[in-house]
Amino acid sequence: MKKSYRTNAKVNLCLYILNQRPDGYHNLFTVFQEIDLYDTLTIEIIHPEADLQIHFTCDHPDLPRNDQNLVVKAAKLLGEMYGGRGHVHLALEKHIPIGSGLGGGSSNAAKVLLALSELWGLNLKKQDLIPYARNLGADVPFFLFGGTMIGQGIGDRLEVVREPVHKWVVLIDPQITISTVWAYKNIKLALTNVSQRGNFVTKFPEILEHLHNDFEYLVFPSFPILAELKSALLETGAESAAMSGSGSSLFGLFSDPAVAKASAAQLHERYPDFRFYVTTTIPTSASMLID
Repeated sequence: MKKSYRTNAKVNLCLYILNQRPDGYHNLFTVFQEIDLYDTLTIEIIHPEADLQIHFTCDHPDLPRNDQNLVVKAAKLLGEMYGGRGHVHLALEKHIPIGSGLGGGSSNAAKVLLALSELWGLNLKKQDLIPYARNLGADVPFFLFGGTMIGQGIGDRLEVVREPVHKWVVLIDPQITISTVWAYKNIKLALTNVSQRGNFVTKFPEILEHLHNDFEYLVFPSFPILAELKSALLETGAESAAMSGSGSSLFGLFSDPAVAKASAAQLHERYPDFRFYVTTTIPTSASMLID
């Protein structure tokens, strides 16, 4: 029994940090947007009646192969909860940049939950998997559904955005790793330095016209090249641009694929050491809706 799956990345069309909770986490308002940039996860179950064993391989040298990896954590969690059996071989082919605010690890974990539910014959609904996804990470529940979704709480309270988002995306990976822990630890101070915050945009299509990320107030002064890259996206034709998550990836939205491709070409010539991707948003479909 062997199957391969795409695990797509996301960007945050907006990300507002609202306040810190008593448990140390932060309440936020965000809009997750799935994009057509993906890792490939292959799962094979050998000796399906044997006691559960998890074997994980990956072509990226910097990712852990043990229980520290979300892929392994997700498989063990579901297996222990539902009595999963067999020698489960998980092979991950990485294309989503790691540590870049694109949710690659969370997407991998969500796909493991969905795939093993199918392969083990559990036939769990996506809604049934949300508690396990939440246990793995705040944005893992989003990846059970994909498309376009509003995230509140710590990002795990989800609401479907039914308006289809059809955009071309130019994504920049500056290959700078930004610690999410560092970002959240320091974000409060950064926001107090914003002189006038005002009301934030929560409706479509205004969100697409006013991409926003509170982490930019913290990250851009520490990494000025990221602010430069955002400006460069706008200068080369992006209708709007922002950093995704806590960084360090930047993205711009385009309606015209020719303009998007021309922008990526110009920017790659200007910044040859960075990686550029031209992709598209994946709009919400009926199959993605919460049960």
